Amino acid sequence: MDTNNIEMGQTLYREVENRGGESYIKKYTVSKIGNKYFYLLEDERLHINKETLRHEDKVYSQFSFILYLSEQEILDRRELAELYRFIYNYFRYGTRTDCTLTQLREIKSILEIR
Repeated sequence: MDTNNIEMGQTLYREVENRGGESYIKKYTVSKIGNKYFYLLEDERLHINKETLRHEDKVYSQFSFILYLSEQEILDRRELAELYRFIYNYFRYGTRTDCTLTQLREIKSILEIR
């Protein structure tokens, strides 16, 4: 994520998570750029770190958040979490009897790429 090119009027995205509900994506517009922080048109009280795209609330950490340069970054994060959850749930109860030895070797070789 190249955060050095934040510009006035640029649209950034945040994933807003609801307890017990679905999360949604909210758009923000950059309104002012300082040396260390930039500010948002929707709420100029929030200061966002230019390097990390994070808003750190020093009093209530649950109000801290990260902005993303594109909606696709958020959708990719969601898909990544869903795939990890799927793989974890698939193997978590011990040995699976519906996988052949060849399939398990293939899975192992894919995971060893890292």
